[in-house]
Amino acid sequence: TVLAAPDKVELPAIMAEHNARNPWVIYLPGIARSALTDVTSLDGALVPLADAALRSAWWPSAHGQAPWTPHSFLGSKHGVGLDLGGDAKSKSALASVLERLLAEDVEDLRRMGRLDAARLHSLVMTDSVRTLLQWLDEPEATVSSLGRAQWGAFVETCRTTYGFDPAKDGVLTAAGQLGARLGAWSVAWARFTDSPRRYPNIPALLDKARPGGTLFGDTDPHPDSWPSWNKEQEDDLRRALAALGTKPDLGQVRAALKELATAHVRREESVWGELGQAPLAQATACLAEQADLTAIGVASGELGAMVEWYASDGYKIDDLAMRAFALATSAADRSAICAALHAVYDPWLDETARAFQTVALDYGGQIGLDVRPGTCVVFVDALRFDLAQRLARRLAPLSLTTRPRLAAFPTVTATGQPAVAPVTAKWQAGPAFDAADNQGRSVKGQVFRNALVDGGVQFLDWKAAETGDPAGV
Repeated sequence: TVLAAPDKVELPAIMAEHNARNPWVIYLPGIARSALTDVTSLDGALVPLADAALRSAWWPSAHGQAPWTPHSFLGSKHGVGLDLGGDAKSKSALASVLERLLAEDVEDLRRMGRLDAARLHSLVMTDSVRTLLQWLDEPEATVSSLGRAQWGAFVETCRTTYGFDPAKDGVLTAAGQLGARLGAWSVAWARFTDSPRRYPNIPALLDKARPGGTLFGDTDPHPDSWPSWNKEQEDDLRRALAALGTKPDLGQVRAALKELATAHVRREESVWGELGQAPLAQATACLAEQADLTAIGVASGELGAMVEWYASDGYKIDDLAMRAFALATSAADRSAICAALHAVYDPWLDETARAFQTVALDYGGQIGLDVRPGTCVVFVDALRFDLAQRLARRLAPLSLTTRPRLAAFPTVTATGQPAVAPVTAKWQAGPAFDAADNQGRSVKGQVFRNALVDGGVQFLDWKAAETGDPAGV
């Protein structure tokens, strides 16, 4: 009834969405027309079709009365008219992706040109490189997540594109080829290095697959594919940094650092650097840059000139030292970095301190802070100038001005915090370098907060998330 008068019956919703341009075709694989003629031996599931078989006008293929096959129907000019590959691989691919292909728009399929095995598999395997990396990272979970058609397409893609069979060769074989980066594997390697944290299990797998002996002759074209090679390089660098103190003069230390940085810059920018497995290579880059800056020397002249020099260039040397030290991930790394800093940074620190002492005999720290109403001041304890410059870079999208000022002496919280308080109160020297009020009490804690209130400044406790009057200070 449905086939004879579809406009007189209520079709299922999914069928009702189709129009005359996309008619429904009922395909019963393995069941020929002749199977419906003998009703006495008919399978019970096919009995409802017996009447239709006798009363229907059958549409045979272009080859006489032979029934349509998916390949003949889709490829024939009397059928869909697609440009289908006729080789065995294309026919096998068609069988595996048929369900997905039948849901595609015919015109879209025609625009794809010749539908060979690779293009047919692309219907169910839209990103074969990502699937390959996911399979390497978690083989069992990936196989479970793929449907039959997708797994078949993946296997065929691996055979034709990457030259291995995932079902037979396994992940170690694939990992070895990934590290070798030959042919299409170079694309897979590039994708892995773009997002290495997405595949946390691949590095260990690469090490298991690292070739030994003389597989590549005297040299491996891609030694940086293997995490263990990177570790060996880190070990060599650690020994080299630790030995810098044995150099006879500072010039040789600087030259050695630059050579080490050049030799290891490849690792600094590698996937292992991205994964934090090349900290000494990254620290050496900081140390080499520091060596160049310290070679320029310290500014001389009056105090203002030295302040200007430090605010524009000198602080960078301190910053590089802190960055290098922060990269240490173990006691051995810290020891090696400290040895390098002792060799190149300590002499600069001594020279800078002595130069500053010669011009700072009349040193006077800048105190007080002029704050307009409607302004909030954030006090950050122990914010070195080099760290302040990092903060400024983080705030770069905002309108920002950075100005250096001479700190109250000594540069500890007990003197520094009252020195920048936006009040007009006068402090005096107290015990243990603390600033003191007119009663001799250290200006800290509640004494400091009371002084702010007396000066018309609202004290907002950071942890309490307090809200003040936006028209005040």
